[in-house]
Amino acid sequence: VKVPRHLAVIMDGNYRWALQRGRRGEEGHAAGIDALRTLVECSVSYGVRALTVYAFSVDNWKRGDGERSFIFTLFERCLNTEISELLAKGVCIRFIGVRTGLPHSLRVLMDRAESLTRDNTSLHLTIAINYSARADIVAAARGI
Repeated sequence: VKVPRHLAVIMDGNYRWALQRGRRGEEGHAAGIDALRTLVECSVSYGVRALTVYAFSVDNWKRGDGERSFIFTLFERCLNTEISELLAKGVCIRFIGVRTGLPHSLRVLMDRAESLTRDNTSLHLTIAINYSARADIVAAARGI
């Protein structure tokens, strides 16, 4: 079986998934974390070299304060609880996107995760947070 070198996944629809099943939207976000955990484990097992997940776009700022707060808290909890397992699996974590505007506590955990895993090589996990295709195009144009 030929394994792709790089996978990219847009983590979208978790809230809708939960509502369609009569659950709270927050349960959908938590299920999205479970799916991501499985994806990382499978990627490591099958020898995928790079995985990019688009986790929180600038459009997500339009969500309600409560939902955004829940997402950021879930993100922080995940970084705290999963880091030792990711280290053991040899996963290197990197974040792309604009960090400005994200909660300070989340930015600290992002920096910590990048620092702790920087020398790992089994899987390069890139997490896009507070990203925008438009902002990426503008940044690329400014770099020309």
